[in-house]
Amino acid sequence: IIILYLISCITMSAPPPPPPPQPPSHPPSTTTSTNINTTTNAPDDWRKSITQTYRTSEVRSIAPILASLEPGATSDSKKMLAMKFEETIFQSAKSFDDYKKTIQKRLTKLKKHYAKMQQQQQHQHQQQGGGGAGNAPSDDLLREREILLERELKETYGSQILYIIEHADLAVELTREKSGDGRAANLKQHAVNAKNWAERLGLLPSTTEGEDGHAAATAMTRRMDMPLLTKLKGQLESRVEVIRSHIVKMVDPDLFLEETLRKLDEELLLSHPSVSRMLRSSLLRYDPDLCRRQPRPQPSPQQQSQRQSPPPSSVFTVDQMKKQLERTNAPVPIPRRNHRDDDRIRAAVVRIDKVRAAVQALATYMALGVEEKTADSSFRGCMNHCHKVVMECCDALEEEYEELVREAE
Repeated sequence: IIILYLISCITMSAPPPPPPPQPPSHPPSTTTSTNINTTTNAPDDWRKSITQTYRTSEVRSIAPILASLEPGATSDSKKMLAMKFEETIFQSAKSFDDYKKTIQKRLTKLKKHYAKMQQQQQHQHQQQGGGGAGNAPSDDLLREREILLERELKETYGSQILYIIEHADLAVELTREKSGDGRAANLKQHAVNAKNWAERLGLLPSTTEGEDGHAAATAMTRRMDMPLLTKLKGQLESRVEVIRSHIVKMVDPDLFLEETLRKLDEELLLSHPSVSRMLRSSLLRYDPDLCRRQPRPQPSPQQQSQRQSPPPSSVFTVDQMKKQLERTNAPVPIPRRNHRDDDRIRAAVVRIDKVRAAVQALATYMALGVEEKTADSSFRGCMNHCHKVVMECCDALEEEYEELVREAE
């Protein structure tokens, strides 16, 4: 909570951006590095010279610092916050030097504010004196912490809890049909717990009995103290995502797959290079036809003499990824009045080819390295793009098939 509060304070109190840099009077110096290319002349192109590997290393170095400001936190738990922190500075910086300096400045200011707050709390404790209740923080400070924590819980888990409540009844019925009454009863109990959480956080009105004996909806006004909020936070962290994931899987499998692909995309960009190599070798091992479907480089004389096959790197390349994405964006012919049957066949063939290209694009993207995944801006979000292409083409083919059945009947 303190980290989120300090970051918001620092962001609001940050000085205005510096004026645009003037053209240098001397040519820029050339720095040899595998991750950064500082020889770019245009000021607006400096971001293109920063590789994703370098940005990932910055995120990994920021996460432990943010975790050190919260007792009990780990660098893994602060990785997402570190990504947002780095992304904000990366988009607002005017140059690479400004990017580096701003990160250090913000982190230093964050540490300073945190240390200052700690000193103020210790000073208040010393002024109150005594023992037991005298060492506790003031009511205003305690209430401020409670408000911040309650607001954080609403922003983090509010939409997920409301989704659980909205689709719980349908998910319970589907679970009863597929897995029996036992699991359906467990899911129903989880839905009741989600409704209680929503009432505690003020997301839903609590139900009380009115003067006429009927149930009346009233807002919950009972104040939750810090121990209750801390207990509630632990419950939400361990249960909400699991419950919602199960309900989404039952009610909307397409949304479940879309969210899974989005998480996988983020994990692949933050993963170690060895993960891409492992995925590449696994795809080639379980689908050896990939090597035969794609052109392979000719072996060198040394490889021929040693009876070595050329590396299958040509199967998963940036160029192949671009071609496959272009195939997924191919236009579908519109049926004409006098050529309706021919155009329907061509449209079906195009849609089938787009599905094939989307599947190949997914496999290629997973096997690319981190540098290759960020080599082209069109690759961003390509996993969700391929998923949407497959769903749209399958829906259109299903409708076309149903229409052909009706015509045949």
